[in-house]
Amino acid sequence: MPLAFPEKASYLRYFVLLVPFLLYLNTLQNKYALDDAIVLTENEYVQEGFRGLDDIFLTETFTGFFREKKELVEGGRYRPLSLATFAIGYQLWGQKPGLSHLFNALFFSVLCLILFELIRLLCVRFGINKQPNQIAFFATLLFACHPVHTEVVANIKGRDELLSVLFLILSLYLALKYLDKAGIPALLASGISLFAGLLSKENAIFLWPLLVLVLLLDKRKISPGRSGILLLYLGIATLSYLLLRSAAVGGFSTAVSDELMNNPYLHARDGQKLATVLYTLLLYLKLLLIPHPLTYDYYPYHITLHNPTDPTVLMSGILYVLILIFGVRMIRKQPLVAFCMFLYLITLLPMTNLFINIGSFMNERFLFLPSVGFCIAAGYGISLAINSNPRISKMIQAMFILVLLIFSVLAFSRNRVWKDNLTLFTHDVQTSQGSAKGNCAAGGILYEKSLTLDNEQAKIKMLNQSIRYLNTAIRIYPDYIDALLLLGNARFELSGDIEQAGSYYFRIFSLAPDYKPAQTNYLKMLGRSSSARQRVNGYRKLLSLDPDNYEALYQLGSIYGKMLHRMDSAIYFLEKAVNLQPNNKTALRDLGVAYAMQGEFTASLPLFIKVLEMDPDDKANYINLGITYQKIGETERARHLFEKAETIQK
Repeated sequence: MPLAFPEKASYLRYFVLLVPFLLYLNTLQNKYALDDAIVLTENEYVQEGFRGLDDIFLTETFTGFFREKKELVEGGRYRPLSLATFAIGYQLWGQKPGLSHLFNALFFSVLCLILFELIRLLCVRFGINKQPNQIAFFATLLFACHPVHTEVVANIKGRDELLSVLFLILSLYLALKYLDKAGIPALLASGISLFAGLLSKENAIFLWPLLVLVLLLDKRKISPGRSGILLLYLGIATLSYLLLRSAAVGGFSTAVSDELMNNPYLHARDGQKLATVLYTLLLYLKLLLIPHPLTYDYYPYHITLHNPTDPTVLMSGILYVLILIFGVRMIRKQPLVAFCMFLYLITLLPMTNLFINIGSFMNERFLFLPSVGFCIAAGYGISLAINSNPRISKMIQAMFILVLLIFSVLAFSRNRVWKDNLTLFTHDVQTSQGSAKGNCAAGGILYEKSLTLDNEQAKIKMLNQSIRYLNTAIRIYPDYIDALLLLGNARFELSGDIEQAGSYYFRIFSLAPDYKPAQTNYLKMLGRSSSARQRVNGYRKLLSLDPDNYEALYQLGSIYGKMLHRMDSAIYFLEKAVNLQPNNKTALRDLGVAYAMQGEFTASLPLFIKVLEMDPDDKANYINLGITYQKIGETERARHLFEKAETIQK
C-alpha cells in the first residue's frame, strides 16, 4: 500500500532537519584534520579574529596560510565567507573543533530543509502536482544520508562547499518564489544569497545555468517582466562579486602547476587526459550508487592514467552520452527528470579537469552539488514506483528504508575516520595505496607522532612504519620533495646517520636548490651531530649550493675555531658570515675571539667595542674588551672594564 503523505509538510520539515543533524552528531568529538590548517588552525588572518576580517576579504584564500599569494592551482581561490566564520568563531571561543563541527552539522541540516522546500517547488513548476511532498522527502533523505557527503560535512574546511550550496539552493528557491509573484523581499534575498554563495565558493555560479534550465522547462506561464528583473538583479549580484574578487585576487589565474601533486595530468600522454577524465566520471556514478570505499585521497596515482581504448573508458563515454540523450528526450515528457540530468552534468563536468586544473583527479566533495540531481531523480523514481504498483509498494518502501539505513551506517562510521590527521591518513592510505600524497601524508603524521613518544621501542616501530610509507611515496613519485624531506627527517631520527639522511636532502637540493625547509632541516640535523668532520662536510655541501648561507658560514667558523682549533679557517668563514650579517653580535664576538686567539688584537678591538655597544648587559663582553685593551697596553681602560664586569650579574 502506498505511503500516505500529507498535503502540508510541517512534520516532514522537522524530520529533514533532525535526520542530518543526528547523523553528524558524532563529528562533535572530532578534532581538526586535513586542510583545516590552511583555513583555520594555521591561517594568520583567521587567528587574528575580528582584526583579520579585512585581510580575509581582500586577499586570495591561501594567503593567510602561506603569508604570500600562491597560485597552486589554476583559477585561483577566493572564498572569504567561510574563513570569516572561522575568524569570528576564533574570536568568540578560540580553537574548539567541537563547536566548528557543530556549526557544520547545523548548516547541513538547514541546507537539507531548504533543499526539501526547493524540490517541492520544482515539482509544482514542472507539472507534478501529485505527491510533491513525498518526492521531496525521499530525495532529501537520500541526500542527507548519502555517505559521499561526509568529506564536506565532517571536515571543518568543507564549510566553503556547505555554505556555497546552501546559499545557491536558497537563492534559486527565492528566485522561483519571486517568479511566483512573491514580493520584492524575495528578489532582494535571492541576490544576497547568490552573493553570499559566491563568497563561500566559486561554484555558486552554477545558479545561472540552473535558473535558466528552470525557466526553459517551466510548464507555468512566466511573466517576461519579472524574469527580466530577476535576471538583471542576479547579474548585478554576480558582477559585484566578480569586481570584489578581481580587486582581491587580480582576476582568474591561468597558471598551471608544474608539480604533480597540484597537476595530476602533468605526465599524461596524448589522449590519456580525456580518457582518465571519462574514467573518473564513471567512478563518480559508482560512488553515487555504491559509496564504498571512500577516501579523501584521489591523487596520483590512486587513479592511474588511462588510455582511450580501455573498456571502462569506453563504457563511461557511452553511459554519459546516454544520460545526455535521455535528458534531452525527457525535456517535454518529464521536465523534472530532464532538470536532474542536466543539473548533474552541468555541475560535475567543470570539476573534472576538462576546463581547468582542479589539482586532483577527483574528489568526493565535487559530488556534493551534482548529487542533488541524482537524489531528486531517485526520489521521483521511488515515488512513482510506490504509487503506480500497489503490489510492489511495500517492497519498494522496504528497500528504500534499507538503503537509507545502510547509507546512514556508512556515513556515521566514516565520520569517525575524520577524527584527526593520524586516523584519517593511516586509514585512507589503505584504500589509496597507489597515491604518493596519501603515503606521504601517512608517513609524515606517523613521524610527527613518533617524536611525542617516550617509549623507545614504540618510537622505533612507528618510525619504521613512517619510513615504509614514505619510501612508497617516493617509488610512486621519485621527485616528491615533501616525501624526500620527511624521509630524511625520519631516517636521521631512527639512526642518527647524517650521511644516509642527508642523501635525501641533497636530492631535494638538486631538484629545488632554493627549497628552504630542506636547508633548515639539514642545518638542524648537522647541529645535533657530535662529529666535527660530519658537520664540516655537511656545511661545505650547503655552501656549494648557496655560498651566501649565513648559518653554514657561521657554523663552519665556529667548528674550526672551537672544535678543530684552526683559527685561520675560523676567521675566513666568520668574516664571510659577518659580511652577510654585520650586526649579528654572536658572529662579531666569535670573530673577535678568533682574531684574539691569533694575537691580532687590533683587529679584535673594534669588534668587541661594537658587541659591547649592542649588548651592554653581558658581563662577558666587558671581559673580552678588557683583555684586548690589556693586551695592547691600555691597562687603565682594561681595569675600568673589569670593574664594570664585576657589577654585572649576567
